[in-house]
Amino acid sequence: MTARAPERWDAGAVWARRIGPADLDCLRPLMADPEGLRRGPAPAQMAAGFARDLDHWQRHGFGRWVVLHGDRPVGLCGVTHQTGFPGLNISCYLSPAVRGRGWATDLAAALVDLTEAQGLTPYLHALLRAADPAPIRLLDKLAFRDLGRVQHDSSESLLRVRTFRGTAPMVYFGGPWQPIVSETPEGLIYSLPVSSGPVDFSVDLPISARDLGVLRADPDRASLAFAVLHPMGQALRATGETAEMAAALHHVVQADRADLLPWLAARDKACNGEISNHLSITCGADMAKLRRGAWLPLPRPDGTSA
Repeated sequence: MTARAPERWDAGAVWARRIGPADLDCLRPLMADPEGLRRGPAPAQMAAGFARDLDHWQRHGFGRWVVLHGDRPVGLCGVTHQTGFPGLNISCYLSPAVRGRGWATDLAAALVDLTEAQGLTPYLHALLRAADPAPIRLLDKLAFRDLGRVQHDSSESLLRVRTFRGTAPMVYFGGPWQPIVSETPEGLIYSLPVSSGPVDFSVDLPISARDLGVLRADPDRASLAFAVLHPMGQALRATGETAEMAAALHHVVQADRADLLPWLAARDKACNGEISNHLSITCGADMAKLRRGAWLPLPRPDGTSA
């Protein structure tokens, strides 16, 4: 059953209504100011984004709302699915002319409450620019956890995540389509997303705090772990055995480079190049160099490390 969100709601001095087909023209001037061009979509992208917003409501029963002060549109806000990221993305844009009045705080708090009350997702995430301290302070007030930096749309963004009650807090996310680590009462859990034909599922593995520290500090090892574990996860549907996967995760993260490189080469050969192919697809590593044994640092086609 599709979750539904209210089409209209209030947030202090402003209110929000579901975005509709007639809103594109009234939103163009709002997004065309210099600050809007920096923070929001370029005018050429607006029509396509607008169509996606309308479709999102049709598919999911929630999405983005037009923000109004009285009867004047002053911004956009919403919670939407974002490909490759867990949960929903929270976003809020206000015209520069109305900033500094606390409206963004009211809107963001209302979106958090609405999302939790309607049970739309276990997680909300926000992608931020380091040069924008105000949104960072706002999300800190709303108990969003700092999960570091991720690559998104060919640039680096700051990631903040809010976990709702009843869900284990997310403490690590490697980037789009990559594993997450959650903190459960039983310990840290590494959740591996697996695609196997028409079926997508997740495999949960225990991970130590020490190993999590390496994932955070060494993106190359994190990418290698994902690449090694993914074909094992695909085979898991037949074997049901996770102990070998947990051991492989620990080995990739902690093994000395001299021991790890031949181990990776042997594993890649045994699975017909699935590990090197995965690294080529997910992080642009040079497959030919990988298959010649250049696993660490991960080689880029231009000769730089990943």
